[in-house]
Amino acid sequence: MIKSNLLAIMHYLNLHSVQVSEGELSLQSTYDKLKKLLSYVQANYDKPVSIASAADICGFSASHFMKLFKELTGRTFAQYLKDFRLEMAAGLLADGTQKIIEVAENTGFNNHSYFTRSFIDKYGISPSEYKRNHYENKLSCS
Repeated sequence: MIKSNLLAIMHYLNLHSVQVSEGELSLQSTYDKLKKLLSYVQANYDKPVSIASAADICGFSASHFMKLFKELTGRTFAQYLKDFRLEMAAGLLADGTQKIIEVAENTGFNNHSYFTRSFIDKYGISPSEYKRNHYENKLSCS
């Protein structure tokens, strides 16, 4: 009885299922691979992440990875990684417990001046101003 019910359910599902094209399956597979990479970046943004290692995580060649990432996200992997690191840095600066140089190092920036330039480009103010503004906001809210 159970076996016949399972066969009936499978028959019903087969009749009412939607056909998925090969392209859609391939795109879903690509998205899954990129999600795996983004999870890796979230856990390891403070460490060096090269294009080669990112491509390897996705199972693509470096050139295919770079083209695909840009196509799907609208920016290069290097831009994505830098923006993600800067967002993490902004959170640490707002917290106010670490020195700016520590924040830079703890978010994967080994060059302090590059960190400062990048931060200014993204947020329009220096890391020290950002930290000071958030510290003052904390004091006024207390």
